[in-house]
Amino acid sequence: MLRHCFALVILGFLFGIVQGQESKEEIERLKERTLEEINYANAILKETKGKKEASLHDLSIINHLLAKRREYLKELENESHAISLTINENAGRIDNVREIIERIKENYAGMIVSAYKNRRKNYLFMYLLAAQNMNQAYKRYRYMKIYNDYQRREIKRLDELNEELTIRNDTLKSMYYEMEKIIEEVNAENRKIKEETAEKNNIIAELEKREKELIQEIRDKEAVAERLEKELTTIIEEERKKAKNIALIESLTPEERLISDEFGKNKGRLPWPTERGIVTGKYGEHTHPDYKAVKVRNGGIYISTVPGGEIHTIFKGVVSRVFSIPGENNTVIIKHGEYFTLYHNLINVKVAQNQEVETGQLIGNVYTDSRTRESILYFQVWKEEHTNDPEDWLSSDK
Repeated sequence: MLRHCFALVILGFLFGIVQGQESKEEIERLKERTLEEINYANAILKETKGKKEASLHDLSIINHLLAKRREYLKELENESHAISLTINENAGRIDNVREIIERIKENYAGMIVSAYKNRRKNYLFMYLLAAQNMNQAYKRYRYMKIYNDYQRREIKRLDELNEELTIRNDTLKSMYYEMEKIIEEVNAENRKIKEETAEKNNIIAELEKREKELIQEIRDKEAVAERLEKELTTIIEEERKKAKNIALIESLTPEERLISDEFGKNKGRLPWPTERGIVTGKYGEHTHPDYKAVKVRNGGIYISTVPGGEIHTIFKGVVSRVFSIPGENNTVIIKHGEYFTLYHNLINVKVAQNQEVETGQLIGNVYTDSRTRESILYFQVWKEEHTNDPEDWLSSDK
C-alpha cells in the first residue's frame, strides 16, 4: 500500500512539474515577443527624438508602447501566478512525501525492536528447526527471506525519498528566488509606465497648442489617400471595360482566379509588407483616442517602421501600376485576381508595371521624412472596388 502511495505521489509530482514547465514556456514566449515589440517601438521613438515639434505619430507610438508595457505586466502577473501555483502544488507533494517517510520510519522502527528482542544468534536457526515438517520449514525460510528483502528495500526507499525531498526543496528555493525577480521586474515596468505616461501628457499638451496645424496635416494626408483611391478605382474600371463591364471575378483567367481564391483563403495569415512595423493609423473613421478634436478617415493603415525599411509584397500577383503624385513619393499597386494591394510612400522602387511578383518580393524602401524623421508606409487592401481593413488580412505574428 505504501509503495502504491509513493508511486502516485511521484507520478503526480512529475506531472505537475511538466505541466508547470509547459505553462511557463508559453508565458516566456509571450514575454519575449512583447519585449521585442517594446524594443522596436523604442527604436522608432529614438529615430524621431530631437526634432523641433512633437506629432500625432509620436503620440501613436507612445500609446502603442504603453499598451505593450501593460501587456508585459499582465504576462509577468501570469508568470507569477503560475509559479505560485507550482510552489503550492510542490509544497503539498513534499508534505505527502514526508508523511510516507514517517510511516516507513515507524514500520522500520518496529522491525528494529523486533530484531532486538530476537537478537540471539541462533534464533533464526532454532526457528527453522522448530518447524513440524519440511514444508513448514521451507515456508518459514521464505518468510525470513521476504522479511529481510523488505527491510533492505525500505532502507533503499528511505534514501531515495530523502534525496527526492532535498531536490524538491532546492527547486522550491529556486522558485521563490524567481518570484522575487519577477516582483523587481514588475516594479521596474511600473516606473517606466509612469515616466512614459508623463512624456505622453507633455506631447498632448504641446499638440493642443497646434490644433489647426495638426488638423490641416490630417486633411492633407486624407487628400493624398483619396487621390490614391481614385487611381485604384480607375484601374478597376479599366479592367471592367476590358471585360465588357462584367464583374471583375468573372473576367479572370483560370490562373488569376486561382490566385484570387488563394488570397481569399489566406485572410488573417498574409505576411506584413514591412519586416517589422507598428500600426499608427487605423482603418476607418474614428476620433483620436487622446486628442478628441482630431477625427480621421483612413481607407487603409499607416505602418511606422525604421528608416530604410524594406517593403515586400504580401502575396503573388501582377503589378498594375507604379506612379507618383506630385509632391509625394512612389506608389505601387498589385493585382491578386479580384484583390488589390496598394503600397504608398516608397523610394527605390524595384518593380515595373505588368511585372509578375511573388509573395515576399522586395518592391522598394519606405521613405524617411527629413523633417519629422518618420518612416511610414500607407497600405491598402481592396476587394474589387471596396477597401478592406488590412489588419484583418495580415498575420498577427509580425
